[in-house]
Amino acid sequence: MGRKKTTDYVNNKELKELLVYWLEHNPNETGEWLDKYEKTIAKKRGIDENTAKWIKKRRELYATPRRMTPEFRICERKLFEAVYKIVQGRVACFQFKPEEKEDLIQEIMLTEVKYLTRYNELMDTSAFAYVTQLANNAIKLYLGQDNDSRWCRVPWNELTDEHCALLYGVDKDAWEE
Repeated sequence: MGRKKTTDYVNNKELKELLVYWLEHNPNETGEWLDKYEKTIAKKRGIDENTAKWIKKRRELYATPRRMTPEFRICERKLFEAVYKIVQGRVACFQFKPEEKEDLIQEIMLTEVKYLTRYNELMDTSAFAYVTQLANNAIKLYLGQDNDSRWCRVPWNELTDEHCALLYGVDKDAWEE
């Protein structure tokens, strides 16, 4: 007899159901990104039959307005609770300053909201893997930009009038008048 496996982590099947429902019923999504997405895909690798079907389905979906419903709000809440669990799990795997954790999580969640609409539900792909990869990419981008900006940081106790003038775009000589 084996031990019964119990977990409160995110179930891929449930996540995919929530994500597909959210995609199909989201009244806030207009698909304005679809033209640019199609051009980018066509330029990079060409549009295959599955992607063409998906783009056609999305254009039809966005052509008809959708209304906000209580069912949609419940689904949206459940979806983003699951996404938040995944994000917290991914953040725990990276090293960064503890005081930046909230900013990092916020940046990842904004990325998730933006790119969840690009999930292709017609292909047999894992929604869990998609959400996880979005989180990984957002973390790496955030940490990379953070590292790139380290060279120009000056501690507060070392700031001079010249630094302040550069920062605020004020002529230092105008201060003396």
